[in-house]
Amino acid sequence: MNQGYVDIRNVNKEDSRSFKELYEIKISYANISRISQVGIEEIQKWRSRPLMEEYAVVFLDAMVFPIKR
Repeated sequence: MNQGYVDIRNVNKEDSRSFKELYEIKISYANISRISQVGIEEIQKWRSRPLMEEYAVVFLDAMVFPIKR
């Protein structure tokens, strides 16, 4: 596992050990795999959802000027 990031498409047994080191919790490879599969399914549903015709977008821009008093 690299810097706490879990690639949900490529879970391995080393991730189980990494969770224990990083978060001081014990989680089995089977649990990581099962949770990852649920995540993958949700992401696939989200990616295949029908798109709306219009989306509201707000662009904000700002400049900060330091002022000495």
